[in-house]
Amino acid sequence: MNRLKTLERVRIRASEEEIEGFFARLEQEAESLPGFHILFGHHVLLLRFPDEETMLKYREILDLIRTEPAGEPDGTITVWSGRPEDYLNIGSGPESAACWECSGKAGQIRFVKWPDRILACHFPDNRQYIIMNGPLEDYVPYWAPFHWEFHQFAMSHGYAFVHSGAVGLNGEGVLISSMGGCGKSTTVLSCLLDGFDYVSDDYLLLEPKAAAAYPLYNCGILNQDSLDRLPELKPRVSGPVLNRPGRFIVDLSRHSNQFCRGMKIKAIVHPRVLPPGGPREAVQIRKDPRQTAKRELLISSARQNGFLMMRDQDSLHALFGSVSSLPSYELLLSPDRQSNCHALRELLGTL
Repeated sequence: MNRLKTLERVRIRASEEEIEGFFARLEQEAESLPGFHILFGHHVLLLRFPDEETMLKYREILDLIRTEPAGEPDGTITVWSGRPEDYLNIGSGPESAACWECSGKAGQIRFVKWPDRILACHFPDNRQYIIMNGPLEDYVPYWAPFHWEFHQFAMSHGYAFVHSGAVGLNGEGVLISSMGGCGKSTTVLSCLLDGFDYVSDDYLLLEPKAAAAYPLYNCGILNQDSLDRLPELKPRVSGPVLNRPGRFIVDLSRHSNQFCRGMKIKAIVHPRVLPPGGPREAVQIRKDPRQTAKRELLISSARQNGFLMMRDQDSLHALFGSVSSLPSYELLLSPDRQSNCHALRELLGTL
């Protein structure tokens, strides 16, 4: 097949036949790659990788949602190494575009120069492809892979891929949502150690119509201060987070019996760390009339899914709609983690 020709600097034109031919070539190269299936809410996705070693590394972090397919998957995500210029006429030199895309009924193809990669999505068959010229983890970190790809599939199938934690009791729980550094992960993992049902401390799948949350990754991400507060988790640190100094990956697979495959969400809670030495509030959990938890979930999820979502009004509207009906609370965090868990237990008993 002839390479697609660049006709404009940022957006390129191509016929539907050219786009379909491009995807046919990608699928031909991808179909023999090793992979595994995961349960994505009520759907099944096939994930494919450049080699067996890479597949096993990513499978470890997604092992708790791995499944055996009963038929054809509902979608595929494939990643492998390659030079974008071998697939597209992207130009060269300082005048070449740093980012461009073309799209049609068949799908969307996007090239990004730093790091060099092609992101392509075939709409009719829910097939997504990532071609990387460089380390895979520059775009697909193994501790939380496929942010944008999960977001794309989620939006087209009635879910929302959100940056939030979720814990509960007896299959019913709350979202724990905040910007980074506000105690979200520490609070959620404290609850995990206290025997709560668990979905996630960082990223999860939300099904708005059913008000249900589903897990994705079987690890937590903590900084050193949080690890000092949760010393039981220090032996389970599997390594540092690449390009995020002071952050560590914590293996939670030992708590697999607490992972809830579909938690009914009853409320959204915003944790807040009080300034040291300041006056303590008498009430630990209170109503959140400013809806801080919802606002921060919206902003942090958009940031985590990439700058493109920040400009995607449909995605932002759908994400807000997925939590708009939930009651919102503020949790004033105590230095005593047991007190925080007790406050959440009491809240869950009233919802």
